[in-house]
Amino acid sequence: MWRLNRRMREVAIADALSWRWPMPIALVVARDAGSGLANVMPAGWVTRTATYPPMFAVAINHVNYTNRLVRQSAEFVLCYPARSMQQAVWFCGTRSGRDCDKVSLAGLQLVPGRRLRTPLLEGCYLALECRLAGLMETGDHTLFAGEVVAAWMDESVEPLQSLGEAPPGWR
Repeated sequence: MWRLNRRMREVAIADALSWRWPMPIALVVARDAGSGLANVMPAGWVTRTATYPPMFAVAINHVNYTNRLVRQSAEFVLCYPARSMQQAVWFCGTRSGRDCDKVSLAGLQLVPGRRLRTPLLEGCYLALECRLAGLMETGDHTLFAGEVVAAWMDESVEPLQSLGEAPPGWR
């Protein structure tokens, strides 16, 4: 019979789910189909979901501007930022694209993708162009599944990982 490790104890689900560090952070790039402007949103809830065809999924809160943009355009780009982009990532996570142009205010540079109209971010470790393959409502988030139609990598940069704490003075 299987037994729990004697040092393990049952905890509240909320406590268990609050422990999620370190985790890779992705910048979700989505394009406004009307204006053509790109928006960037940091996301920690990103995962690979299939090998054939290659697919990734990202969970985005229903109230987020990016949720609406992905629904409109049926595409998104997952950019895994370099460690040097930490301040821009924090900036993009503390503003809404409804209210400002986060790309220019954060000092980010866009570059055209190869297969989609949504641009990539310059300076990232990895960028995945994803065509929306499906979505699922999951409580207060939408899980967007995208087929990876092009991939870009710069192994010369160190990827950024979230350790769960903001640097001093960033709040």
